[in-house]
Amino acid sequence: MNLLLVTDFSKHSKNAIRFAMDMGQAYNAKITLLFTYSSVYGFSVQVEAYEKLIEKKAKKWLKKIQKKGLKKGLTIGYKIRKGNIKNATQQITKKQSFELIILPGPITKKPWDYFWPGEKVELINSCSSPILVLPPNKSFLGLKTIEVVISKNNQNLPIWEQMIELTKGFRLPYRLLFLGNKVKAKSKTSPSKTLDFLKQHFPNQQFSWKVGKKSANKNDLLKLPEQKSKSLIVYFTKAKPTLFSFINLSIASKMAIRTKVPLLIMKN
Repeated sequence: MNLLLVTDFSKHSKNAIRFAMDMGQAYNAKITLLFTYSSVYGFSVQVEAYEKLIEKKAKKWLKKIQKKGLKKGLTIGYKIRKGNIKNATQQITKKQSFELIILPGPITKKPWDYFWPGEKVELINSCSSPILVLPPNKSFLGLKTIEVVISKNNQNLPIWEQMIELTKGFRLPYRLLFLGNKVKAKSKTSPSKTLDFLKQHFPNQQFSWKVGKKSANKNDLLKLPEQKSKSLIVYFTKAKPTLFSFINLSIASKMAIRTKVPLLIMKN
């Protein structure tokens, strides 16, 4: 498995690196660190000096992480790119395949990002790869369950196979969460049908299910990741064209902004 971790010098990124290393050991995965930076305006000589300083500092920091990874038996590479997170990630994923992108939180600190998306939000909206959003101070070994949000009787085997492959290394039970109204199951028997489907195709995994309140709506869905729990939440969505990421925020990106638990966003 190949993991791509978007990182910087922040304390939240350091926590995400520890999480990624623990995950790398559990999955025998190769980790690639992506550091991006923005240039400054000024005289060309000054800009060039600034960029060299940033890249030198980043390289020194990333090499330290490499050495720590080697001690844990991990293969860690790194890439330094000038530009925004979304463009840099898309350029790299076009040339190399990654099963999972890890994105440290908080996704935004700015209230206006609810109306005009920041770099991380744009990536969540437009990227076609699965993204794991990590809020601060969450550890790989501290999770107790995987909660999968179900919006319908989902029997799309390829997407389930991809999700199980990404999460089986956590060695945790799965709980399917069916909500009401637009995100409820189509019939009363749908939860059990989905459960039977999963047990048939993934007999080595442990599944249970819970039906949310009938009046549940999008606001209830957005509140899910705000709960302080020891769960990993999985949410299925579709990648939006880049144009739409500037017009409105997807439910997935809104959940990512609010989340207080690890949030795995799967792209159909």
